[in-house]
Amino acid sequence: MQRTLQPEDHRWQLDQFLLAEMADCLRWLVWSKSDDARHGRNRPEQISRPGLQSGRERVGTAMGLNRMNEFLGWSE
Repeated sequence: MQRTLQPEDHRWQLDQFLLAEMADCLRWLVWSKSDDARHGRNRPEQISRPGLQSGRERVGTAMGLNRMNEFLGWSE
C-alpha cells in the first residue's frame, strides 16, 4: 500500500541510501580539509536521493560585509 502511495520513496533500498550517505560524508571530509572549506565555498552537493527534494536554494550572489553593513544601515 505504502509503495503505491509513494513510489519515489521505494526506488532505493536501505543499503543504497546508506552507501549514498557514506559517499556524501567522505566527500564532505575531503572538502573540509581543503582551501575551499577554509574560505567557506564550493561545499560538495549531496547525492540526490529518490523522493527527497533539495533543501538548498540558489538565488542571487554573495555580498561582502561592507556592502551588507551599508545595506542594513549599520556603521562600523
